[in-house]
Amino acid sequence: MQAEMKAKVDLMASNFHELKSNFIWDMDLVKHFGAMITATRESKVDCERIREIRQFIKEETSWVSYFRGNNELIIAMLLQGEPDWRQLFQASIKAYEGLKAHGFSRGVYLPLAAYVIAKNADPNNAEQVYKDMELIFQDMKRHHFWLTSQDDYILAAVMASSGVTIEKTAKET
Repeated sequence: MQAEMKAKVDLMASNFHELKSNFIWDMDLVKHFGAMITATRESKVDCERIREIRQFIKEETSWVSYFRGNNELIIAMLLQGEPDWRQLFQASIKAYEGLKAHGFSRGVYLPLAAYVIAKNADPNNAEQVYKDMELIFQDMKRHHFWLTSQDDYILAAVMASSGVTIEKTAKET
């Protein structure tokens, strides 16, 4: 177990240095996130593929899109390990639009919540996931008004796409 953990930590450090030397203008915290994600998947970062995905994101979104900025690199790093990353990105855009239609505010956290739903939820059940996420978020807000904000969209998306009942989720939260 110790050797396995050391291998993951070494891979994470190597991935970070690779990201740092290839994406010098992006935030280090985002690069740490990408290094961690790829290390947990037991893979090395593919900077050329990340560049390709970033270019695709730019082509598919407007310059004011919340899929850009720091989210652009985060989403590109999440998508780099996916064989059908174009489809997953398009599904994320669709989920983003669905979430906006359900009253979620545009912001930096909504694209990440949309990615979570696109990655984990059954596309045939997306409408129900949006409704569940809305109910979960409203429940979080009702019980913790001062603590709940847009950054909780991601947690609500994880809970809604996990298939756990809303009552159980609310109780555990």
